Amino acid sequence: MTTKKKLQAFFDAAHPKAQYIQAYEENIEFFNELLHTGRAEELDYVLPIKLLKYADPLGQSGQYAKALRVLGEVERDLPKLRGRSKWFDQYDESLTFLIAVNLARMKRYADSNSHFQKLLSSNRSNESYENWYRSNKKALVDRYLTTIMVLGVLGYLLLFLVEWLVPEWNVTWVRTSLLAIALMALAGSSLYKYWIGRSNVQRAVKHR
Repeated sequence: MTTKKKLQAFFDAAHPKAQYIQAYEENIEFFNELLHTGRAEELDYVLPIKLLKYADPLGQSGQYAKALRVLGEVERDLPKLRGRSKWFDQYDESLTFLIAVNLARMKRYADSNSHFQKLLSSNRSNESYENWYRSNKKALVDRYLTTIMVLGVLGYLLLFLVEWLVPEWNVTWVRTSLLAIALMALAGSSLYKYWIGRSNVQRAVKHR
């Protein structure tokens, strides 16, 4: 049995993520040589393995930056298969999805959603893509409003301490304003999450 067939049999079988990663890295020179040929047959052999059995397990193992680097390499080589492989569109969709997921896991929510918008523009009824898009939107607004809320509460407590230590300093209105801002941020976060959960994602994507 040739090396290609042995590796294909391995990657087609079920193994722990760590074993897929190890097997790819142990044979990385072999895979790179095949990619370097530029032949459609070799690209069609290596790229799905690199995409689904190496980059994806890396991301699922928490190695997001490394996964994105590998996905960037796939993104560089994949156009060579355009018009030469019947699986090109499927590879391209999987690549975009994995990039978006790893960006989200790195808390780069806006960058992630730019890729999910691309996916949703051509997959209008994909519930998984919609859920990721909504989750990123919620996390993005939560990041900003939580910061405002925390700063408002800390400011309120600090001024409360100042008034207690220096009674002649009357900053009650400032304290009250900061507390109001914190409460508005909390309420705003909850309302926005509710709205995103019920909004029409396709309509939001279409208007971008």
